[in-house]
Amino acid sequence: LTPELRDRLAELHQALKDLDSERARDALEHLAEAQQQLREALERSKELFKRAAIEGDMANLSAEAKELAMQQRQWTQQVPAQDSVHASREEQALAGRADSLGSALERLSEELASESAEGQAATEQAAEHAQQAAAQMRQAAKSASQGKKQEAKQQGQQASEQLDPLGQDRFNPAHRGVV
Repeated sequence: LTPELRDRLAELHQALKDLDSERARDALEHLAEAQQQLREALERSKELFKRAAIEGDMANLSAEAKELAMQQRQWTQQVPAQDSVHASREEQALAGRADSLGSALERLSEELASESAEGQAATEQAAEHAQQAAAQMRQAAKSASQGKKQEAKQQGQQASEQLDPLGQDRFNPAHRGVV
């Protein structure tokens, strides 16, 4: 062995000798604590990402509800002057979107079940409003196809009234700090 290598081995041997069991145990305990803190931080991050995803979904569904309500109001204003078949087709398409909105809100309500009872209840209520709007839209489409334009207009107005609150913050648990 070279003198330099012999010196390095001696240093290593002394370092191992100086390491006692108490210091080793302390080091292991510190390591375990650090691992636990890391796990907790990862769990918090996971929850924050989940909350952000739910809030993003709520914002998107709220925007869809606002857009759908606006288009429903336009349809309601235009139905007296429209061709019955065309008006009925347009209203059926809007009813399909309202059904999709209701289904998306129901799925979101299920996700909120583990987060917040209040958020879940608000989202369930919003889903019911969307489904009621879809039913009114289907009725309006039927009335329009039968040439009952005044009746279709009234039903379209009722559908719009069901949708209007969905775009407001009171139906959005994320805006109320519930999520």
